[in-house]
Amino acid sequence: MSVRQRWLMAAKPARLAEILKANGVESQLELLLLNRLERAGLPIGEAQVQGIPGRKFTFDRAWRTQMIAVDVNGGTFARMGHSTGVGIERDAEKACLAALAGWRYFPVTRKQIESGQAVAWLAAALGVEIRREQ
Repeated sequence: MSVRQRWLMAAKPARLAEILKANGVESQLELLLLNRLERAGLPIGEAQVQGIPGRKFTFDRAWRTQMIAVDVNGGTFARMGHSTGVGIERDAEKACLAALAGWRYFPVTRKQIESGQAVAWLAAALGVEIRREQ
């Protein structure tokens, strides 16, 4: 865990809310993905994109021109949100509707973000090289 990540986790709720809002994200995990995209030299796309006509579903990040979308699935093992029966049903519906609307949709987990796999998948989808830090 980086110093920045530890600092964010220790931030007071009001300060954390300011940080998230300033970066256009809704969770620490979305902020981590944004940070990893920036560090890899990838385009960051847009945050909170409503990309399915007639529905309120939003993508955590999207690249409209390329029709690529990513959602960060937090709480994977915590039996909350995305990992409950209702959450799984909602996410499956969203993925199917995204596919029908022409999106290439990437639901990713904390582990996939932290390992670099999520950024690698997005780089491949976007057709760009990952910048290696020196």
